[in-house]
Amino acid sequence: MTRVPKAAEGRSVFRIPLLVGLASIGGLLSALFFEGPGWVAAWAGLGLPLALVAWHVGQALIRNERSG
Repeated sequence: MTRVPKAAEGRSVFRIPLLVGLASIGGLLSALFFEGPGWVAAWAGLGLPLALVAWHVGQALIRNERSG
């Protein structure tokens, strides 16, 4: 078994949460500073975490149903 360096391990763990956080911050800033297309970006940026939570809950429910 090969050992992964700690820095690479941390990057792989926190990559997706950081991207979701950046999308949320971008959504908040676009809602604050821009009108029209900025609001669309705000909905996308702020809806991403909700969509991810809904997807994971749905996957857990499906997995739970299949296991009995």
